[in-house]
Amino acid sequence: MDVPPLEPPSGTVDTASQRRMTVAQVHRIAERLSPDNPTRAVFESELGKGFPAPLVALSIAQQQKAVVTYTLIGLNTLIFLFCKVLPGVSMIEAVDLIGGLTLRGVARGQVFRLLSACFLHHGTVHLAMNMVALVGLGTLCELRYGRVRFLLLYLLSGLGGSMVGLLLNVISGRDAISAGASGALFGLMGAAAVFPFRAGRVLPAEHLKTYMWQILPLVVLNLYITFTVSGISIGGHIGGLLVGLIVGAFLGSPVLDPWHLWPRATRAAAGLVGVLIGLMTLQWGMWLVKVFTAV
Repeated sequence: MDVPPLEPPSGTVDTASQRRMTVAQVHRIAERLSPDNPTRAVFESELGKGFPAPLVALSIAQQQKAVVTYTLIGLNTLIFLFCKVLPGVSMIEAVDLIGGLTLRGVARGQVFRLLSACFLHHGTVHLAMNMVALVGLGTLCELRYGRVRFLLLYLLSGLGGSMVGLLLNVISGRDAISAGASGALFGLMGAAAVFPFRAGRVLPAEHLKTYMWQILPLVVLNLYITFTVSGISIGGHIGGLLVGLIVGAFLGSPVLDPWHLWPRATRAAAGLVGVLIGLMTLQWGMWLVKVFTAV
């Protein structure tokens, strides 16, 4: 997704909001670039021309590598290949065996399926479509929210999608095997859509307007597909989107706020969520050991 070019502010940016990130803080972000990178000197010089510090920070962030995004793509791909090469089972059986989301499984106490299902896919096309979407949405959100907050957003959105999808299965009496990163991806769309509303008093209006015209059609198109194409988990998509909107509204951003001044309450909440996700991952690992030692 293209980012609007760096242009001088038009006077629509609130001066007090500009001071939320000081020049020194922007310079520390710039130091992540190598000394011989000409971009570093260019962006640092822009501060002396009247650019809002958050706008410069955003432009600098665009030069970083989306490490978490590509790690998630690699992890999803490796798990898919592992399911693909399992002997004697079909793909749908492999997904169920490894941790696909099923009502009967969660009812037996296998709560890890709420998380593990977000890393499983039913086929090559399913995986490819989600990973292509993750390249764009993941890079967009990771560079705006930072790596730790982005990972938290991704995992919470996936969990939210799984929970709402499971709830709809309970209501409908269905017990299909659900899997896929779609809930997490819809969460990224939600966070991307809410970002301009948080940045309204910090970044120039022209920048935010261009950004909105890029992200909103994407959200509308994917919602249309969700409700018109059969075989899609409506609950998973809507649940992920709602969680993304909520988490995106409350997460701080290195672009909008000093990255080292993450509110203590937010850090504590993130820590608790991290422990929960860690326990679910541990349960998932113990389940896999049990399954494959019994084979």
